[in-house]
Amino acid sequence: MRIFATSDLHTDFLAHWNWLESLSAYDYRDDALIIAGDIALKIEQVEVTLRFLQERFHACFLFW
Repeated sequence: MRIFATSDLHTDFLAHWNWLESLSAYDYRDDALIIAGDIALKIEQVEVTLRFLQERFHACFLFW
């Protein structure tokens, strides 16, 4: 298992969302992701982003 960390995703910007969508659907299945805030401005986009990441990573941890 690898552990990745990120912050400032700002997925409400199309370029950032497109980058996120480019992540492999398989390469990170056994890995964990730490997300350190600033996902998006609207809660709906935050929810969409978190659901998307949970499909790609074994575990996601949010520190807001």
